[in-house]
Amino acid sequence: MEFVRATIMLFAHGEEGMTLKRLQNTLGNYLWAGYTGLPILFDMKWSKYNYMYVSPRHGRLLFNLLSGAFLELNDEELYARVMSIKNAPDDVDKENSEIYDSLVESGILCERDEINSNIVDYVTLSRMFSPEERNIVILPTLGCNLSCSYCYESGKTKDKMMSPNIIRALKAYIIKEYSSSHVRLHWYGGEPLLAYDIIKEFSVFMKGHSIDYDA
Repeated sequence: MEFVRATIMLFAHGEEGMTLKRLQNTLGNYLWAGYTGLPILFDMKWSKYNYMYVSPRHGRLLFNLLSGAFLELNDEELYARVMSIKNAPDDVDKENSEIYDSLVESGILCERDEINSNIVDYVTLSRMFSPEERNIVILPTLGCNLSCSYCYESGKTKDKMMSPNIIRALKAYIIKEYSSSHVRLHWYGGEPLLAYDIIKEFSVFMKGHSIDYDA
C-alpha cells in the first residue's frame, strides 16, 4: 500500500503531468475505488449534442441540445480551459477538475453518446404514447419560400393551404379526444409560418377552450 500512498501524494502535491485519470490508470480501477473511495472515472468525450455559437449580442456560447445547458465562454481563460478539456478529456489536471465536473454534470462531456441517443428516443416515445400528453402534427400549408437543393418535394404543388373544412374537423377532433390532456402541437410543412393566420387561429382556439397546450 506504500505505492498507493506515494502515488496519491504525488497527485496531492501537484506532480507535473499527474491527472485523476492517470492516477486511476496507475492504481487500477478496483484499487482506485476501494482505496480512495472515489468513483471509477470512465473515458469521457465531447458530446455530439454540443453546439458552439458566437452571438453578436451575447458573445461565445456553448449549448447542449440534450440537457439544455448554456455556458457563456467570453472569458478567454475559461474558454481556453474548456477547449483543452474538449481536446483531451481524459487528461485533466487538478486546476481544471472543477470545470471538468461541471461539463460532465451539464452533459457537455459524456461517457457514450449512444446512451444520450437512447435518452432522446425514450423521451420522444414516452411523449408520443403518454396518456397525459398528446401530440398532434399539423401541416397548415405545403407552401415554402425556400428552394433547398435537397428538397424531396421539388416539382410538386406547394401553394396549397389547409382548407376551412379540415380546420373545423380538426378543432372538433381536439375537443372530443384531447381536451382533458396536455396537447403538444407540432407545426409541419412546407414552411408553416407562411400559414401564420392558421397557426394564430389554432392558438386562439386552444386558449379559448382552456386546453393546456404548447407548440
